[in-house]
Amino acid sequence: MHKERLASGASLNITSYDLFIVMGGVEAAIFPVLYPTSEFTDSGILGSYQDETGDLTNRVVSIGGL
Repeated sequence: MHKERLASGASLNITSYDLFIVMGGVEAAIFPVLYPTSEFTDSGILGSYQDETGDLTNRVVSIGGL
């Protein structure tokens, strides 16, 4: 991804939304005790939910607390 961004001249900045929601598994890499596998992360939970239910409707995934 880094090489693609450099080659295309795209911004090298990554938003927190992209980092934690779009790029799955980042939470697991940062906090392996809290998230032993990617399935426990916010993005992993959404993917698991969609796989189990077949519900592919647009869902809001929040990285913030309640």
